[in-house]
Amino acid sequence: MLALRDRFRWLLSPPGRPGEALGVPASGEDVRSEVESLLGGLDRATADARAIVAAAEEEAERRRATGRERARVLVEQARREAVPTRTRAVAAARAEGERRAAAERAAAAREVRRIEAVCELRVGELAEEVVACVRRGGR
Repeated sequence: MLALRDRFRWLLSPPGRPGEALGVPASGEDVRSEVESLLGGLDRATADARAIVAAAEEEAERRRATGRERARVLVEQARREAVPTRTRAVAAARAEGERRAAAERAAAAREVRRIEAVCELRVGELAEEVVACVRRGGR
């Protein structure tokens, strides 16, 4: 291979004078041996490339299989954890609802006591007014 490449190099010449190109033999055993060695190298490179592609495809398939298995495990784990997670969420929502309901009941009870106190005060005032009216009317 070196011989063929060397045939395309320029001859070194003194500065100021152009070099001359060397030619490649037009035929003969020299060309055949040089070309065969090049083509043999290409065949080896092609075989190596195919081997690299095949190995890469095998690795890619192995990684896809690993990814599918990991995904399957994650989905299975999520399904197992879904029911307890929902149960905890429902319990938390129920507890919050009960807390709010208790707060509303306490507020309502306070309002009832306030209204009853106002009513007692007003009933007492009205009773005194009725008694005063009756006393004035009875005279």
